[in-house]
Amino acid sequence: MVVVQVQGIPLWQGPVEWQEAGNRRFPLRVLLVDGHTFFRQGLRTLLAGQPWLTVVGEAATLQEAADQGRRLQPTLVLIEPFLPGSGGANALQLLRAQLPDVAIVVLSISENEADICAAREAGARAYLYKTWDLARLCAALQTLATAPAPRRGKGPR
Repeated sequence: MVVVQVQGIPLWQGPVEWQEAGNRRFPLRVLLVDGHTFFRQGLRTLLAGQPWLTVVGEAATLQEAADQGRRLQPTLVLIEPFLPGSGGANALQLLRAQLPDVAIVVLSISENEADICAAREAGARAYLYKTWDLARLCAALQTLATAPAPRRGKGPR
């Protein structure tokens, strides 16, 4: 996992239709997980204008995220790992175990190197910052959606 650097990457443009892109499909199905309702609602509103992405649900806790993930089958979970009642790498490990085929992507205010390393070790696909603007966040999500998923464990997936 790397902190995605996306300056200069063009945004995907085209009709809203299912497109094979590596092993991912557009539109990307995203579950937003953050303990702050205002932030989740604001991010959902901002992402609503992106034709290549659909926000399929929101969750405020780890348990809600796991339940919503199983029910809604997102392709990507965008999560702030420091949730009320659980936190950090433990939350990511638990979510990864419950949703093994979903890309877990951290979106956090923390730029602490220890938090980034812990997220990587817990199985996060990428670590993005809440300080980024919408264009940079969207470019990073598109890059993640079209990049081949890393292999986990031995043998083909």
